[in-house]
Amino acid sequence: MYCPNCGQPVEAGSAFCVKCGSSLQGQPSPQQQPGSVPPKTGTGLEGLFAAATAPVTAPPGVAPEEIGRRIGAFLIDFLIALLAGLLSLIPVVGVVFNLAIVAFWALRDYNGASPGKMVIGSRVISATGGAATVNQLVGRNLIFVVPWIIGLIPFVGFFVAAPLSFIIMIIELALFFTTGRRLGDRLANTLVIKRAA
Repeated sequence: MYCPNCGQPVEAGSAFCVKCGSSLQGQPSPQQQPGSVPPKTGTGLEGLFAAATAPVTAPPGVAPEEIGRRIGAFLIDFLIALLAGLLSLIPVVGVVFNLAIVAFWALRDYNGASPGKMVIGSRVISATGGAATVNQLVGRNLIFVVPWIIGLIPFVGFFVAAPLSFIIMIIELALFFTTGRRLGDRLANTLVIKRAA
């Protein structure tokens, strides 16, 4: 099945297209006929840019979390990581704290909500409206883990990790403030919503 708006292949039963954000509810779903060619989709940087800048479209009846509340949740998580980061500066013992930071960023949404999201009252779901899988919950945060793993490389790690962290944060913030969705959300096909009362 393909999105009628952009031609992106979509899973049957999806509420909206993950590439362009178009709702698939109530629209005829074009099925690929034997021998037919699927609609043309953007490839390379064009396709990546289109997917990255598509607006947030939640499944019917689901509202994405407000930007201010998401920032609050992230700041809580960041403070936890910052405390461990300061302890990672201690020689020898610092490696253990560095590994703890990698585990924290990778697994912070493992149960559906990071510590910050739990305090704020948010949770992570699949962009199709169902429960997010473990792969989605971990995958959405791997972009934050990469610089810390590189930082573990003796001598040069810090000099590569620091600028890479800065670049990732700029990309994440630009996408978040312009489209309401982080790059990690897009890569893992997830949404952050308010937790049901």
